[in-house]
Amino acid sequence: MNPLAIILCTTLSFVFWVRADRVCADDPTGPRITRTVEIIREIEHGVVAVFTQGQDGSINSGSGSIIHPAGFILTNDHVVGDRPGFVLLKGHPPLRYETIGRLPEKDLAVIRIPAPEKLTVIPLGVSGDLMTGEPCLCGGNPGGRGIVFTSGIISSASVMKDAPIALVMARFLDDARDRFIQFDAASNPGNSGGPLINAEGRQIGVVAAKQLNEENINYAIPLDTVRRYEKELIAPELSRDLFAGITVDPRA
Repeated sequence: MNPLAIILCTTLSFVFWVRADRVCADDPTGPRITRTVEIIREIEHGVVAVFTQGQDGSINSGSGSIIHPAGFILTNDHVVGDRPGFVLLKGHPPLRYETIGRLPEKDLAVIRIPAPEKLTVIPLGVSGDLMTGEPCLCGGNPGGRGIVFTSGIISSASVMKDAPIALVMARFLDDARDRFIQFDAASNPGNSGGPLINAEGRQIGVVAAKQLNEENINYAIPLDTVRRYEKELIAPELSRDLFAGITVDPRA
């Protein structure tokens, strides 16, 4: 080989080796370790994929978030309904879930899996102080492909889903319809039931729907709504003579 070619190849190899060493992903001070990366590392094992089976044998996919280390998972009611199914945790085989409580009118449900160990829990935050424009992360199981994350901002802290135009609603300031968090992080079928996360790594909403005829218009049930109805949702002993073994501190 030409001596000049040998020198050039050796030099390039050294440059690539040095460059790879400088951008090592394990360097906690490197530019690649952003706050977003840190949050995802903290919570990614607390986001789960949910799969249910319809009466026709079809498989439906959704998402959920672990809210208790004993295996309790928060999700949408339309994700599980009265159907049997499985939950996928990272590093574990499929685990069959049982339904602990449902609140169809608020599209909320809690299911439970037999915890193989103490599970990663996503801390629950509050949604009453959300600011338009603050960053958020959406975690879930779009298309049934497993857990992925997207990022964006809070587009509106309180918006009415499927409402008439604002000009019409301006005449109904005291209506009692539910409000949702609108966000623009990518969300697709299968994300339903997954967590909406703030910059503190806390869950502030439950992803519930999207506007199909517009771009990046996605909705989440505010976490304050979950807190408001937590007794009806996770206290099935009131109606089924069953102790679930889980409580939520509304002040947390």
